[in-house]
Amino acid sequence: MTTSLLSIINTGAQSLDASQLELDITSQNISNANVSGYSREVVNESAGSQEDGTLGQIGTGVDTTSIERLRDTFVDEETQDQTSQQGSLQQQSTVLTSIESIFNEPSSSGLQSSLDTFFSDWQNVANSPEDSGARTTLVTDATSLTDQFHSMSTSLSTLDSQQNSQIVQTVSQVNSILQQISTLNATIGSVQQDSTNNANDSLDQQDALLTKLSGLINISTSVNSSGQVTVSSGGTELVSPLDCKQLTTVSGTGSGSSQNANVSIQIAGTQTAFSPQGGQLEGLINARDTIIPEYESQLDALANGVATNVNSLQEQGYTLNNTTGIPFFSESTTGAANIALSSAVTTDSNNIAAAGGSASVTAVANTVAAGSHDYGTTPVQLYQDPGATPSVDATNLVSDSVSVTAGTTTLTEGVDYQINYANGTIQMLSNAYDGDSLTVNFSYTAGGSKGPGDNTTALAIANLANQSSMNPDSSGNATATFTDYYSTTVAEVGSAASTTSSQLTATQSLITQYQTQQDSVSGVSLDEEMSNLIVYQHSYEAAAKVVSITEKMLDSLMGL
Repeated sequence: MTTSLLSIINTGAQSLDASQLELDITSQNISNANVSGYSREVVNESAGSQEDGTLGQIGTGVDTTSIERLRDTFVDEETQDQTSQQGSLQQQSTVLTSIESIFNEPSSSGLQSSLDTFFSDWQNVANSPEDSGARTTLVTDATSLTDQFHSMSTSLSTLDSQQNSQIVQTVSQVNSILQQISTLNATIGSVQQDSTNNANDSLDQQDALLTKLSGLINISTSVNSSGQVTVSSGGTELVSPLDCKQLTTVSGTGSGSSQNANVSIQIAGTQTAFSPQGGQLEGLINARDTIIPEYESQLDALANGVATNVNSLQEQGYTLNNTTGIPFFSESTTGAANIALSSAVTTDSNNIAAAGGSASVTAVANTVAAGSHDYGTTPVQLYQDPGATPSVDATNLVSDSVSVTAGTTTLTEGVDYQINYANGTIQMLSNAYDGDSLTVNFSYTAGGSKGPGDNTTALAIANLANQSSMNPDSSGNATATFTDYYSTTVAEVGSAASTTSSQLTATQSLITQYQTQQDSVSGVSLDEEMSNLIVYQHSYEAAAKVVSITEKMLDSLMGL
């Protein structure tokens, strides 16, 4: 009988311990109800071992088997996948929004407005070819146009460079999280060596870090029997129960017109490239290598198209100085970053070619005999056809078309000789070639200018605004005007920004749904915890009553 009473006391004590632990865990849940990432914990219990009696098996109380956190791992994995997409889309959306701001259309101060003004100025020159005011205005507005190209190109280049800086920063964040996960692996493995122990708080920290990491790079995970996680990305194992790899950035060459020094990502200590397939890092690399260069390329094509087409007509026309072959834009122009007016136009607006020519350009060669070109003598006249009788002066030479050789030696203009392009003469500047015959090659316009009042060239350039000069088809035929081409570019930016924003919104909505689903499992309900608190309180009081009554029974027994 004494053994039975002691057994009852032991059973009651077990019940007291279980109720106390349940109250402790309930208190923990209530305390962390508003803590992000905390998973509700529960006490798992089972009936104690049984003893065989004459009337059947008799239980020996309650066993507390474990403290378990409630978590839906499938939802965690789906949340990580969507968070990875969100990180990539968020970065791309940010960049596209920035590009929209750089293009700044429609706007009275945008590039389209400057293009319209530029071609309108050419129309004004065509209306008054000899008006110096119209020509000055054209030079001023053309300079503003080139400045706007420069500004947009610089802004795109800066945006591209910012992606590199953010890649370096993001890689540093990834490394920090990988190291923290590795440290938690050691803690979790140590705690969960005993299968009855759960490292609940550490597991919560691990889940929060994995979700944070998935926003930076795409990840896949697996967990061993000790709760330690292995993290891989793009087929590369980054964290295992025994190891933690780090990433590093390496400077390289640039892409696009900006030619920024791009950085690549490698596994530290190796030359193995790391290419994220999701997360913020993927978004940064895609923005830097694809999105920004695409719009840099289109802006360059527009700038080069304007310069090339205007120069083609300008160089065929005649200036008020009665010269031809002078470019309007610098012939070194290759894109938006370096488009500029030619020095001839910026120094003298009379070098704007408004008039047309009356005949085609012809290439000829003159032989200038030794003795007729001695240093210090008067200029030597060049002729249209050196073999004709009588000779005809070759005036209106095409700018930069002259080359002079003495035997096999090519002379240098401005050092050995100078050319008067309007009059078609050569003047020696050095006596080094006084005893040599010279061969002079050049191009000229046989008929010359149609006159200072002619507007043929200016009108042709003004009409470029309405002619297809861009976006050649498979046969090489242009299919778009400058305005059409630029409008399409602006529309593409807007469409890409809108599409990416919609995708981002959809992804964020999915993440919210998964978070709600996870909260239904792991979130703390204060109402439920308060109900449990009352249940565990009564359980504790009842167990205490059992111990108290049994103790009195033992006292009575011992007093006999």
